[in-house]
Amino acid sequence: MRVMDDAERAVEQTRRLRGEAWFETALTIEPERSGLTVDGHDLELLTWGERGRPGLLFCHGLAASADWWRFIAPHYACSFRVAAFSWGGTGRSDWRKTYSIERCIREYQAIMDAAGLFDGGKPAVIGHSFGGFPLLRGAAQDSEGWSAIILADTNVPRLDVGPQPAQRQFKSNLTFVTVEESVAKFRLMPDPPRRNPQIVEFLARAAVSPIRGSWGWRSDPDFYANFEYGPGTDRLEAHCPVTLLYGEHSSLLTASRLDRARQMLRAPDVHFIKIADSGHHMLVDQPEAVIGEIDKALARVGLYPEAGQKSGIASPILDNG
Repeated sequence: MRVMDDAERAVEQTRRLRGEAWFETALTIEPERSGLTVDGHDLELLTWGERGRPGLLFCHGLAASADWWRFIAPHYACSFRVAAFSWGGTGRSDWRKTYSIERCIREYQAIMDAAGLFDGGKPAVIGHSFGGFPLLRGAAQDSEGWSAIILADTNVPRLDVGPQPAQRQFKSNLTFVTVEESVAKFRLMPDPPRRNPQIVEFLARAAVSPIRGSWGWRSDPDFYANFEYGPGTDRLEAHCPVTLLYGEHSSLLTASRLDRARQMLRAPDVHFIKIADSGHHMLVDQPEAVIGEIDKALARVGLYPEAGQKSGIASPILDNG
């Protein structure tokens, strides 16, 4: 019996990622799990793909973790060096006494260097929700070294405003007798999921860890109260193209906030793209559409074949036309 070589295995992997069981297939493509110390605290790091390829950095939102990218990142593992990490105070990363935009910038900078994302040229950076804030704040100094910024339902406020009141009231210091109880209590905010309960369940199970004989959320319950956004600005500059994906039914990116984002963002090329039939959590509601739009954003900067022109191992799942 002939054994498939690496290229053939990659093509077969891509074929399976295009199929009906794409979500289950993506989760079988395990990342390398490691850690990195930044400012005296350990961060959780997940990586896929070989060093020397173009780099992709995935940054999650508040009260989430690197695991939110577990079913998205594998679609790029055959063509890119991919990294996802958990901000301090989230996932398996250490909690801190205080948090800030400036510290988050130091975290993503250290992660990109440690993961080798610059080894294959200028990497692209992707952030969902809060995950886009540090990228936007750091863009003025860092984005000359990036190929693209891709934001998924990231609000673009004056950076001194801080989280909305509803976010500051969020409590994650509850404990549960069993994992099943925690899964039943798991909720997405601000918008409930519109579909894909299997993704919600995966995220719920990834969100808890054992605590003294019970189970509790991994995220620091005091993250919001102890976060400093720094000085405000009415202008956000980037030296590379920016794509902002927004959910058609997002309660976060309202029409007025999108108008403000259009006024504030300054970049060589800016695209605003609606993800149909999606709320704020488009990674859950419309993951295939999000992957399709990431593909197109990467294609616009020459990192990926144009939609419909992909070949071999460079092809993820279906495009969002």
